[in-house]
Amino acid sequence: MNNPVTADDLLGLLAERHSGDVFVPECKDGPSQTNVPHRRMDAWAMRRSWAQPRICAYEIKVSRSDFLRDDKWHHYIECCNEFYFVSPRGVIAPEEVPYGAGLLWASTSGRRLFTKRKAPVRTEPIRESVFRYILMARCTIGRDTSPENARDYWEHWMENRRLDYQFGQQVSGAIAHRMLDEVGAVRAENQVLRRRIKTLEHLESRMRDLGLDPKDPIDKWDINGRLRDWVEAIPQDVRRAVNQAAKAMPVLREFIEKASGGAS
Repeated sequence: MNNPVTADDLLGLLAERHSGDVFVPECKDGPSQTNVPHRRMDAWAMRRSWAQPRICAYEIKVSRSDFLRDDKWHHYIECCNEFYFVSPRGVIAPEEVPYGAGLLWASTSGRRLFTKRKAPVRTEPIRESVFRYILMARCTIGRDTSPENARDYWEHWMENRRLDYQFGQQVSGAIAHRMLDEVGAVRAENQVLRRRIKTLEHLESRMRDLGLDPKDPIDKWDINGRLRDWVEAIPQDVRRAVNQAAKAMPVLREFIEKASGGAS
């Protein structure tokens, strides 16, 4: 049985969904140190885009009872362009989602989110207190890295270009040396193969002279039968002379040995 998808699991999936954006979990709509009641969104995200800005707010629900008794979600609408409920699969039905909100379900495996109902896009201004809260309570101000800081941007760009060029030179040099080594090895191997091919061609030529086809299997060559045919083709008188010479060889060898010993 699969483990149930928890609120932390859903928050993690939202963080992955907005990995390139400004993502604020447990985001408030104002300061906590006042008598004015504030509201807390489970997650708030702002797309990093000047041309197409978009802010989304999320309310996580892992039980139906929590969803059914929620009477504050509509206050979050003023803090975003799109508002979504987020739940495990089947906890909230798409037709139950109130007007003005959307619905995200986690997959059965709990590894990704998918949209079950698209939230309407709100174009009215976002509540200013949300931005002030994020800046004062959740941000650390650092050096400007935006393209508007032209000098720093281009200095950074040129430095990266220089480093990229140096890295490219090192990589290309290493590849060139590797290719030279591989080419040398291939040439040496080709020379060995050429010598072997010449040897095989010579053997094939000699086999054809003997009436053997190198393409035939060895069991079709019938070496013994061919030897018998060659022997039978030798004239009888030549075979008798060879036999007599063979018989005389031991006597002739003994005579030569004795003659050599006497000469020494």
